[in-house]
Amino acid sequence: MEEVKKFINGKEVRCGAICNFCKSRLSASSNGGTGHLRRHINSCKKKALVAISSSQSHLHFGSDGNV
Repeated sequence: MEEVKKFINGKEVRCGAICNFCKSRLSASSNGGTGHLRRHINSCKKKALVAISSSQSHLHFGSDGNV
């Protein structure tokens, strides 16, 4: 996740995150936890699509040992 920052009273403050896969903006207030960020990562639909499409290929060998 990419951090979203803004300036409040001259100080840079984290105020959220952007999902690297689906580009959803997720809040991150100082009085809240980060559980929703973890749940989003576990359930992000576009992340699942990327994981499936980038899985390792299987090589098939012939009886002579060639690929």
